[in-house]
Amino acid sequence: MPDLEASLALLRSAWMTGRSALEDCPPEWRASVGGSDADCALAALAGHAAAVLFRPTPAAPLEPRPLLPRLAVPTIREALRPRLRRILLAQKAGRSLERPIIHLIAARGYAVHPADWMPAARDDWVPDLYAPWLEWIRAGTLSAPTPSAFDLDTYDQWSWMERYAALARLRGDDPATARAIIAAKISSEPAERRLKLIELLTQNLSQDDRELLDALASDRSDRVQALVRALSARLGQLSDTDAAASELADMVEVARVGVLRRRNQLVIKGLKTAAQIARRRELFKLVTWPS
Repeated sequence: MPDLEASLALLRSAWMTGRSALEDCPPEWRASVGGSDADCALAALAGHAAAVLFRPTPAAPLEPRPLLPRLAVPTIREALRPRLRRILLAQKAGRSLERPIIHLIAARGYAVHPADWMPAARDDWVPDLYAPWLEWIRAGTLSAPTPSAFDLDTYDQWSWMERYAALARLRGDDPATARAIIAAKISSEPAERRLKLIELLTQNLSQDDRELLDALASDRSDRVQALVRALSARLGQLSDTDAAASELADMVEVARVGVLRRRNQLVIKGLKTAAQIARRRELFKLVTWPS
């Protein structure tokens, strides 16, 4: 067939105008498209020719990628996978259940099957057990191999999950060096990552961390501020939380319990809105025990 591409273009034009394309059929195909379903047979031949003989050329050379890494924990039981998929697909309104359910499964020592759920490249919230998957997903965006040594100079050359894991190890072995790296780089990270970096300070927390915590007390993220205040309270630095304590006191009450009503018990009162419940939960994190 001298010009298959031109012949296919004529066939498509005929079908787009709503007429039969038999008169534009290439001579080599006429013996195969006879009968009452001639147009159907011709469409089948045209589709096969377009799929097999005309394949798009990739914009860049194709490079083989390694297989998805195997995680250190088993996946959830096969019988539970359909239920998990229904839960993840049924979130039409309200707060997303994705994060809580992924953390719940990880806390039980299991991972989600990759056919049911995969983290996105920007999902820094996922449990640490998914770090190999995140590195595999982000591998295409890395411009250079990861250096062998982790320090302040090579911090930006490591991916987020790699640097987080390296900082966690460094915090256990050399808290001062880890604190110096966190202090130098935390301002350049988004709020979700700043929160996770501050969480690293809970390991080997000491009075040497007070200066860094004081510098982060005015962070633009409320969640970061709350965590900083909680860590500062562990170091004995009590903030002025009288107003917050008074607000929290209005959301709880002390009741007499027992047979003779001689024992006091702190009762969590029922609230009307989800915003009030979220606010009370936040106040419990902010208000110190003496307040």
